Amino acid sequence: MTLEEDAQLNIINDFKIEIQKAESPTKNILQSYLANLYWQYFQENRYQFYNRTETAEKVDSTNFRTWDLTTLFHEINTHFDASLLNSSSLQKIKVSEFDLILSQQKGSYKFRPMIYDLLAHTALNFYITSENSSPSCL
Repeated sequence: MTLEEDAQLNIINDFKIEIQKAESPTKNILQSYLANLYWQYFQENRYQFYNRTETAEKVDSTNFRTWDLTTLFHEINTHFDASLLNSSSLQKIKVSEFDLILSQQKGSYKFRPMIYDLLAHTALNFYITSENSSPSCL
């Protein structure tokens, strides 16, 4: 991402395009990754977000770098929610079927054997943070 000026923006936009084309469960996984990309961006730039004024609507719907904190957290929430759609089918798909696109810790299959387990745990990591506890953020 350091080689290209707008690399983060391009990656996010590429994810959005792939999400539109994908079907479940790949779509669910991509939604989770996108939410995490937004979350990671916030963590790296939190100082900027705490100094921004909340806006009534997105200033630029395609450029997440211009969003206020509430808008960014709402977008993260939206993608984590989308990652958990079709939960009954996700609970039947083993994580091991996605070894090529998922990076797993050794032995993690024991604790998160199904795609739903993995996606729910990933979303939970966002929801348990104190930074998004403001009612206006979700």
